[in-house]
Amino acid sequence: MIAHEEGIVADLRAAGLSKARALAVVGVSVSTWYYRHHPRPKVADPTPRHLRSKAKIDEGVIEQINDLLIRGRAEGIGPTQVYYRHFDDPDQEYLASERTFYRLARRLDLPPLSPARTVKGQRRARPEIAASKPGEVIVWDVTWVKGFYAGQKWPMYSFMDLYSRYIVGFTIQPHESGTIAADLFDQVVKANNLNLNTADITILHSDNGGPMTSERMKHTLGVHGISQSLTRPSVSNDNDHMESCHRVVKYHRFARDKRLPENIDEATDVFAQVIEVYNTCDYHSGIAYYTPDMVYNGAVNDVAQARRAKKEAHYRQHPNRYTRPPSIELPPNKVTINLAKPPRRYANEPGHETKKHSQLIDR
Repeated sequence: MIAHEEGIVADLRAAGLSKARALAVVGVSVSTWYYRHHPRPKVADPTPRHLRSKAKIDEGVIEQINDLLIRGRAEGIGPTQVYYRHFDDPDQEYLASERTFYRLARRLDLPPLSPARTVKGQRRARPEIAASKPGEVIVWDVTWVKGFYAGQKWPMYSFMDLYSRYIVGFTIQPHESGTIAADLFDQVVKANNLNLNTADITILHSDNGGPMTSERMKHTLGVHGISQSLTRPSVSNDNDHMESCHRVVKYHRFARDKRLPENIDEATDVFAQVIEVYNTCDYHSGIAYYTPDMVYNGAVNDVAQARRAKKEAHYRQHPNRYTRPPSIELPPNKVTINLAKPPRRYANEPGHETKKHSQLIDR
């Protein structure tokens, strides 16, 4: 086709037409004709367009991240937990952002983790609570854990510090009882009072169940001078932090991987291990992806500064992979129930330092 067009153009030029008019007759533009006879020099071994970005991650780094993701999925944790675990590992070099971990996880096409369930509530007059330090507000509830045999289940009583999400006490018993709940809470209060640098418990928040509203629990609260806060009937969102905690604990990877317990002692051993891992190893989205233990025991500032130094070193080494200087998020100043969430705060903001609080219960 091209040879035929060039032959016609040559004949028209020989007949006296200019090159522009000859090309117009054939229907070929002047620029096309020019590039046919003056082609651009070819680039030896060209780089594909999708590999030309200055922010491209080295293949070695991608392999390290993939290995972390695969090992994390084998443990039953997702990209966020894997990212923050590598972030806080002093022996692990900072590799990439959390977003990169998610992008590479999609490429690996790993099987999904079991999705969380959502619970709907209704709007009525609502309790409003805010905690600004560990120990100030305790939330609690009773959930049921399954046994090995059909129909076998036991109530698990759990008390959690609202500010840090740290589970300060739990027990599994044969039945629901206000006496059992009050005795466990009495132990929580006494252990908290042994720590002179922690906040005194001012509020105990729960739903309207029998153990929560029992006379024995009211008596225990009166003895310690603690106010009682109750949810609206049938509104689980009024105690959503505790509901979420029970969901995480009951479907935790360490609970899923074990055979269902045959008795209360076995169930207690399983959930003691689960709660220990939840408190000390699992990163929590509600407290800026620190562990509950870090927040509860006042280690947040040290961890945040270590994260900041690690990420700034990576920023200096690879500035082309950042659109802005890195920042490290801190837990919120307040954790609330049915109140507006406080703004996010970061380690590079002035006045971010928070007072360290001692452990409420010796583990």
